[in-house]
Amino acid sequence: MIERLQISHLRNLTQISLEPAACNIIIGANGSGKTSLLEAIFLLSRGKSFRHHQPKRYIQHHQNNTTVHAKLNDSRTLAIQKQANATTILRLNQTTVYNQSILTEQLPTLLIDPSTMDMLEQGSASRRQLLDWLVFHMKQGFHPQWMAYQRS
Repeated sequence: MIERLQISHLRNLTQISLEPAACNIIIGANGSGKTSLLEAIFLLSRGKSFRHHQPKRYIQHHQNNTTVHAKLNDSRTLAIQKQANATTILRLNQTTVYNQSILTEQLPTLLIDPSTMDMLEQGSASRRQLLDWLVFHMKQGFHPQWMAYQRS
């Protein structure tokens, strides 16, 4: 669980620091940053935005990068910095890591939006992808096997 979250230069969030509770309700006027807050958590967990694939589209205007940092309740820290040129810096406990899956493993997220229901009507590929995602977080040795399967 996230104990402290810091976000800088993501959309309309210039500098924000929060200490979320176990259960949170996010309310506010249109354009106040509710979705941007969720986008920041997703960016930290997955290394990408659920709204745009190009970092320059979510990095605040006239800024070179955006940073999301979280301290988890067991004192681990996670951070991601996305540069306008799409360079990414990932950190786990102040140590640079080179695979997004390392942060994803520490902070699992699942995006549920209206298009999520499409997986019920589409082919089996999206359902298989969801099952792979769930097993990734539940079974310790799955990630190396999953990566080997993807390469083959």
